[in-house]
Amino acid sequence: MEKKQVGVWRLPADLTECRQGVEIVLVFNNREQYQGIFRGFNIEKEIILQANGSGLKIGLPSASLYVWCIVDEVKPIDARVYPSEEQTISVVEDETYGGAHCYIIRECLGFVDGKTQYTDTEQVVQFVRKNDDGSIVPGLQSEQLVLALLDRHEKLNARFPSEQNAKMLAGLRMFLDACEERVKNRMERGVMGELKK
Repeated sequence: MEKKQVGVWRLPADLTECRQGVEIVLVFNNREQYQGIFRGFNIEKEIILQANGSGLKIGLPSASLYVWCIVDEVKPIDARVYPSEEQTISVVEDETYGGAHCYIIRECLGFVDGKTQYTDTEQVVQFVRKNDDGSIVPGLQSEQLVLALLDRHEKLNARFPSEQNAKMLAGLRMFLDACEERVKNRMERGVMGELKK
């Protein structure tokens, strides 16, 4: 999928000034293009690019870079997992939605010594997106993610039952019910799968 370019094409030397976490397009001397999230350089001076929609990172030869440009920026969302004060979730911003389709989430090691511990590693959660031109970026449905959470918490509750787990399960089921209502409504109105209200 080709995204709209944001900004101007820049010279390879300027890439050293690029902030990590920015989505970029790289064009190499052989005219091959790569697009993803800029993660800096490794010790071999290769450009580290993280693929959208996965945690896969690749090293690309900086010496062969022809030009590059910024596409989207990754910014932290104003949300924290209690009791931590750390912002561990970022979103890839876009001009149409402000960022609602690609999230980068730091991995957690659990609660240790009275504090939630986070790593420097991340996972990318890409949601399905239909663009204004009709093209589709493949990804997860919100319902798929919630169904996985529902399955997880049912199993956790079976081992460690609690009143709070029952509330979480009820909330997840309520979310899924609302999703089903919305889809039925959109199907009845003939706008399901279209960019219409």
